[in-house]
Amino acid sequence: MHVDIMRVARQGVEQLYVEADADTAAVLGELAGQPVVIAAAAPETAESACECHTGDDGDIHCHRLHRAGPRHVGCTDAVAVLDQRIESAHFPKRHQSRCAAELGIGDLLAAPQQFACEIIGRYLVAGARIKQHHSRPRQLGMREQSLEDATSGGRTLPLAERAPSGKRLLAQRTFGFGRGRSPSNQVFLQRGFGGHHQRVAEGLGPGGFLRWRRGAVPIIGHIHPWDFRIAMNAPVDVSPYVARRGRLFAAIGDGIAIVPTAPEVARNRDSHYPYRHDSYFYYLTGFREPEAVLVLLGGEECRSILFCREKDEEREIWDGFRVGVELAREAFRVDEAHPITSFEAKLPDLLRNRPAVYAPLAAGGPHGTAWDALLARAIQAVRGMARAGVAAPTTLCDVCAILDDMRLVKDEHEIALMRRAAAITAQAHRRAMQSARPGQWEYEVEAEIAHEFIRSGARSPAYNHIVASGPNACVLHYNESSRRMQAGDLLLIDAGCEYEGYAADITRTFPVSGRFSGPQSDIYQAVLQAQLACMDALRPGEPFHRYHDVATESLSRALIELGLLGGSLDEVLAEKSYQRFYMHRAGHWLGMDVHDAGAYRVRGESQILRPGMVVTNEPGLYIRPHPDVPEHFWNIGVRIEDDVLITRDGHEVLTALAPKTASEVEAACTR
Repeated sequence: MHVDIMRVARQGVEQLYVEADADTAAVLGELAGQPVVIAAAAPETAESACECHTGDDGDIHCHRLHRAGPRHVGCTDAVAVLDQRIESAHFPKRHQSRCAAELGIGDLLAAPQQFACEIIGRYLVAGARIKQHHSRPRQLGMREQSLEDATSGGRTLPLAERAPSGKRLLAQRTFGFGRGRSPSNQVFLQRGFGGHHQRVAEGLGPGGFLRWRRGAVPIIGHIHPWDFRIAMNAPVDVSPYVARRGRLFAAIGDGIAIVPTAPEVARNRDSHYPYRHDSYFYYLTGFREPEAVLVLLGGEECRSILFCREKDEEREIWDGFRVGVELAREAFRVDEAHPITSFEAKLPDLLRNRPAVYAPLAAGGPHGTAWDALLARAIQAVRGMARAGVAAPTTLCDVCAILDDMRLVKDEHEIALMRRAAAITAQAHRRAMQSARPGQWEYEVEAEIAHEFIRSGARSPAYNHIVASGPNACVLHYNESSRRMQAGDLLLIDAGCEYEGYAADITRTFPVSGRFSGPQSDIYQAVLQAQLACMDALRPGEPFHRYHDVATESLSRALIELGLLGGSLDEVLAEKSYQRFYMHRAGHWLGMDVHDAGAYRVRGESQILRPGMVVTNEPGLYIRPHPDVPEHFWNIGVRIEDDVLITRDGHEVLTALAPKTASEVEAACTR
């Protein structure tokens, strides 16, 4: 039986509509036990539906016509039109679901409960445990223009009968759609997806498809350009990564670029550290899973190839969702995707007749050594093809040198993520000021910071926290967090979160008792004055090292005025005697890594600041006990650090929300 399209529409209690030719309509009418009408004549408000399936004889079987009111109209079978045949699928009880509104070839309509289903195309239907609404038009679905109102505060979106052209959404009762905290306001599932609920999405893309596996709690929704982030290791928008690959293509010419991600690292025995991707690899792909390699083939017809892990149902039971080869190509917009197990075998063919290889070189460590050896074996294999007329690469270049310069200047996507990382970190520092008090342990304050990071969506710190009270504040990289704080202590906290792969880096110093003492205030004001002076040097066209010189000069002058150093300013600067109390640089690049990629000098000259660069500004003073140091300054360590974006007109302090002046800090410490 040939059926081009079948539409299950609904009208009143007496009439069934289908979309088919006249002969098919007649056959369906006989099977259904009542006349049917071609669906083109069906009004939008039709409210009857039937169940259809294909019998063993290949004929179409339609039965059990439901004519009840909207509250419990439903089907016990879902209707699918696949390969121009009507097939059946188990459907929830009729009072738990709505009937299909429209069908198109290739659409499988279902709202599964413990059933494997595929949703392809524009038309979706809600299913079991959907929060039912009365059928007034405003409650049937959320139109695109209403998305702003529908995605605040974790509200559940109302049931949508249809989702034509991506204009409406469907939602499942136990899941809430929420608006992201980032400036781009991505929409994502924000609660209820954990515990016994499996991560089951296998497909995602604008206008694309979702696939749900057996055992899934059902969620059904049309994929808008925002991309719902449902159980996937995929970024919301991959276009920035595609653009970066385009820039690398331009740099390698006819060569080949090969960029692997980081390996998993064992903590002890069979326990691993939380996995973190390689920054260079992630910069080009947005792909977060281990065991992956990106290959870019330059030339007139550039090709991008991603090697990654295959789907593995057994391992996903233990370790969670894997994107898999098939989905990786579409979700991450690469030209090809292959299993990572085939990478080493395919590499010699990829290297054939390529003049140059761009790859990470001499990275060190076991992984770097193994990677260098793998490249060497592949190049040697291509050299063995010389008699067959195959040329091996003659140039081996470090791809990181190209990517370092690219990563120095952040694009809008990166800046948005760094603003969010900075905002989360600033709030964590404010929370630490509010919670710290004499008698607490340093690790208790560290726990407040970690909690604020995680509750805000930043699951990892960008580096090991420094929570240093009293004398520990004079230890630059103190990580123990094991001292009990005392009244009169200063607490220096250097902590930043990593949000979506990007770091924040803030340091604040504040009095545990809530008020600076006189000597503490003197040192704090000296550091603050230096930091503010540095800000004036952070603008386009200035050499990177200029603001370090500003900090050094300002701090040296203050040390002389406070009686901590003798001699003139010129003598202190020439002899570098200030290094006794200020021994580090004024800042560093910031981005995906806390000490981010990029050269500080180019051909011996200081790198010139450009719009889009992000630096830290972090002068400090550390006064350790010594016979020639006035005792009232002993064990005072102060550092003030902000993250600063260089703009066309000057700079933007990304971390301005963190209290900084003495009065702001003391106010934040008020309990």
